[in-house]
Amino acid sequence: MIAEFIWRLFAAFACGIAIGLERQMRQRTAGLRTITLVTSGACLFVTLGMLAGNGASGVTRIAAYVVSGVGFLGGGVIMRDNGEGRVQHQLVR
Repeated sequence: MIAEFIWRLFAAFACGIAIGLERQMRQRTAGLRTITLVTSGACLFVTLGMLAGNGASGVTRIAAYVVSGVGFLGGGVIMRDNGEGRVQHQLVR
């Protein structure tokens, strides 16, 4: 059980590094550190929710909160333009 928990956390961390490096190389606002923390945190919350034994509804509820938090971060990235605080008029580049 502990080995599976560590494996999931390591897999999320590795995926976060891969996505973060790609964004860092393209010089996007959410880079390596942000993406790695988001993927590791999402994995941690969902896995601990499963280990707590809250059932399927508890895990689904936790996943919904993770999705809304990631959406909040995404909205903040869209609203910032290279750290200058100007509003983006074009949402997709």
